Amino acid sequence: MSSGAGRTVVDDAIELERRKLEEMLGSLESEAIERVLRTKEAARRELDELEREYSARAEGVRSKILGMAEIRARAEMLRLLDEESERVMRSAMERISSMPRDSNYERIIELLLEEAAAAVGSAELVVRPAKPDVAVAKRAISRLSRTKRFKGISMALSEEAVDSIGGVVVSSADGRVSYDNTFEARLERSRENIKAAILGELRR
Repeated sequence: MSSGAGRTVVDDAIELERRKLEEMLGSLESEAIERVLRTKEAARRELDELEREYSARAEGVRSKILGMAEIRARAEMLRLLDEESERVMRSAMERISSMPRDSNYERIIELLLEEAAAAVGSAELVVRPAKPDVAVAKRAISRLSRTKRFKGISMALSEEAVDSIGGVVVSSADGRVSYDNTFEARLERSRENIKAAILGELRR
């Protein structure tokens, strides 16, 4: 074999190996790129999942915080309402306690007696006045007994006075039915209305 033919065979062998090497490198490069892409896609999916999980947890925490804040705000509002309604009731009782027991006050006692007598609905009534209103209640009973409204109804003033700032407690003679129309009882029955009024003011 001539030297030129020998070089051709060698060159061909080198070229073949070079091509195989390029193909191998190309395959390895493609595989590496594919692995990188798969890794990036997996990482993206994992990141998306983490973001979704974080968002869900954050929303849960937010809802929990808002719920707790709402509960605390409601509790605080109820506390303020109780405090304010108690203050209003104390103020009202102080004003009532200082009212002069004059003819105007006697008319108030008459109205309380009429209301309580209607609530009891008996022909024989026993009236227990508040301690400061014994004399006023006695006069009011005397006057009402002479009116058409109380015709056929007897009212007896009890020797037992009620520990109250004012008003009366009226009972049937047998004691089965009783109606507390003292100012404390009336204010207590009006407490929810007082709260509603205060709440309306607080919301302005």
